[in-house]
Amino acid sequence: SHTYSEGGTYEIKLGASISKFALSTFTNATPISLQQLNLATVTDMSGAFNGRTTITGSIPELPPSLINGEKMFMNCSNLTGNIPELPDSLQKGWAMFYACSSLDGTLPTKLPENLTTGYEMFINCSKLAGNVPEFGSKLTSVTRMFSGCKGLIGSIPEIPKTLSSGEGLFSGCSGLTGSIPELPSSLTNAKEMFLGCSGLTGNIPELPDTLENGYKMFSGCSGLDGTLPTKLPDNLTNVEYMFNGCSKLTGNVPEFGSKFTSGNRMFYGCSGLNGTFPTKLSDSLIKGTEMFYGCSGLTGNVPELSDTLENGMRMFEGCTNLDGTLPAKLPENLTNGEYMFYGCSKLTGNVPEFGSKLTSGVRMFQGCSGLDGTFPTKLSNNLTSGDRMFTGCSKLTGNVPELPDTLKNGYRMFEDCSLLSGSAPIMPSSLTSYADMFAGTQVTNDGSWPNDAW
Repeated sequence: SHTYSEGGTYEIKLGASISKFALSTFTNATPISLQQLNLATVTDMSGAFNGRTTITGSIPELPPSLINGEKMFMNCSNLTGNIPELPDSLQKGWAMFYACSSLDGTLPTKLPENLTTGYEMFINCSKLAGNVPEFGSKLTSVTRMFSGCKGLIGSIPEIPKTLSSGEGLFSGCSGLTGSIPELPSSLTNAKEMFLGCSGLTGNIPELPDTLENGYKMFSGCSGLDGTLPTKLPDNLTNVEYMFNGCSKLTGNVPEFGSKFTSGNRMFYGCSGLNGTFPTKLSDSLIKGTEMFYGCSGLTGNVPELSDTLENGMRMFEGCTNLDGTLPAKLPENLTNGEYMFYGCSKLTGNVPEFGSKLTSGVRMFQGCSGLDGTFPTKLSNNLTSGDRMFTGCSKLTGNVPELPDTLKNGYRMFEDCSLLSGSAPIMPSSLTSYADMFAGTQVTNDGSWPNDAW
């Protein structure tokens, strides 16, 4: 290193072979040509131009013996043109071209065979065009390698079999087309791997048994128009948003493994699915918020729900073609049933027995106009809100079930259940909202209820 006492233009000559080169963070760099610097012997250029936004123009030929290119051009946001050919010697490419957001050319046709680390190598190079290069066989780290490269087109090449993590690999690559290739048999983490790849078509490939994390794996892949695998991996623990918005997928919902606990928005908006559910969901499922929301093409029965389920809010809302029956009993641990079966107008049979922990049933069965059986003898012992819980269930018959003392909100709870008859049950002591609770029914008032309930 050297410090100059006076400003001016200096000619720097490198008179010896060097193995590492990097600009000081204090250098006010102007366009630099690597050839002019004669860096043929350099093997390590980690962080060489990191953050040098003053560097413009295209990237010249790289040193032929380069091994370490980590963060070499990181945040060089004014560079333009192509990614040059990468030397065969290159092993470390971590964040090498990170956020080079003005590069507007193409990538090499093939990545170096010796490259092992491609972590965030081209992340947010949003103007790069052309095809994804072929991968080398030694890659082990590709996390978010092409994330945000929305200008890339064409099909995805064969994915290296050495990978255990594909996290964010093609996230946001909306220009990619064709089908998804075979996935590595050792893949464990596929979080956001194809997130937002809306141009991909075809089937979801078989998922390896090793897969554990599928969070947003195919979320927003709205062009996929084939089918799902018949079974999900048994080791899969995180499936939130996994197929969210894959509206053209067809066929059945796959069989579930036993280990995942949260299915929030897993199949949200998969309106093209036109088959049936498996007989039951995961034995460990706790959260099912909007899990099958808007899956309007599914038919048949609602699957058996594990007693572990606590949150079923909007779980089957908008599944308007389900034309079978509900489970005989709802999960014992279910606390939130808001909008759970809202608008499932073709379901038939009885209202299921309730577990003891349900506190909110807001609009839980509203619009289930095909239910043509009866209620259980009582609702959940802890129910506090039944706001429009059974509104429009016009084919249910028999008496109104016993209401728990915990019930506070019964607004329009049984409105337009036109075949309900008999005397109203005992009014809960804590009930404060009861307007139109029995409006449009044949239920009679023995004088203990306010007339507003009708």
